[in-house]
Amino acid sequence: ICQTIANLLERSLRQAAESRLRDWVDTSTVSQWEMNEDLVYTAIDNVNSAGWGVSEKKFIGKTRWDAVNASLEDPIWQEHYKTLQARLPFRNFVYTLDTPNEGHKVISISGTPLFDAKNRFLGYRGTTSDVTDVVGIQIALEETEQRFKDLVDGSLQGVGVTVDDIVVFANNAFAKAFGYEGDEVI
Repeated sequence: ICQTIANLLERSLRQAAESRLRDWVDTSTVSQWEMNEDLVYTAIDNVNSAGWGVSEKKFIGKTRWDAVNASLEDPIWQEHYKTLQARLPFRNFVYTLDTPNEGHKVISISGTPLFDAKNRFLGYRGTTSDVTDVVGIQIALEETEQRFKDLVDGSLQGVGVTVDDIVVFANNAFAKAFGYEGDEVI
């Protein structure tokens, strides 16, 4: 009876852990994928990206760069290719993907190399995340910061910003009021 209870408890804990892992994967990534030793997609689970209108057929049987029409002449893709050829893990490689339903997407992928018991390279397994919104927010923030800086720099009123009694920003009018050039204050 004790062994039966222990087995039931172990199975219940395993099912709960598997369910938790499945929930995390389903909510944190767009897809999970596998590539063979030739760096060709062999499996892709794109359930979460179905709304984009992108089918796994776009990827299966192709390399990543072929699937998204990228050039290995591009320095970013060259560096990624070198990482793959070195059979190293990679995190957050970012590239763009044009989708039929949602247009331009910014994708971040991470992957781990797979080896057999004899240390023979088998390919990669990894995840893909949609970071389009994050990148859009970063761009909007940079543009807003630049507009603020342009507005303040052009002001005839001296403006200075301090953090912990250290000047971290000063426009030209502020600098001139104290007998400096703009870049001499910071």
